[in-house]
Amino acid sequence: RTQLFLVPLMLQMKQRLPNVDFKLVHGSNREELYQLVLDGSADFMINSVFYPSLQQIKLCTGEELLALPPSHPYAKKFAGKSWREAPAVSLHASNDTFILHYTSQGGRKLSELVFQSENFFPSKYFEVFDYYTILQLIQAEMGCSVLTSTNIAALSSSFNITYLRPLHRVICPLYISFRKGMYLTSAMNEFVSLCKSVFSDC
Repeated sequence: RTQLFLVPLMLQMKQRLPNVDFKLVHGSNREELYQLVLDGSADFMINSVFYPSLQQIKLCTGEELLALPPSHPYAKKFAGKSWREAPAVSLHASNDTFILHYTSQGGRKLSELVFQSENFFPSKYFEVFDYYTILQLIQAEMGCSVLTSTNIAALSSSFNITYLRPLHRVICPLYISFRKGMYLTSAMNEFVSLCKSVFSDC
């Protein structure tokens, strides 16, 4: 999500508020980012986990989608359908390599929920940290993926990828999270509004 929407949003904010400094902080996993927000090292994080100890604003509610490269038989069969009208298919018809997003194992766990629900276990898969890289790999015919989620599909219109729904639906909300009691400056409120506008159709 960082390359897909966070960097462009921060560039927009920098143009609107040139005197405000913005800094992207990358954690090795979700728990590390959570601690950075708790101790004040970071002002906010974008995440898909509910933390009772944080103040959270829901940006959207997405679900897991199966993303397929152009040459995949399912992609050819359902060509032209948007992710909003993606039909549900069984994973058993596909023996492809699966690409999993594994930040703090959260993305991988969601994907494995889909696999387990259909009693389907891919013979091979590899794990990639960044959604943008995953989309590039799929477009390059290097595998298919169970992705989190419809919000990624909504932000990836420039990629030649077909999205389908697994038979078992896994819902995944997306939040912007702050420390409880933190005063949201006008700049932060504007950033939240921009984030909401990005995900308004997700």
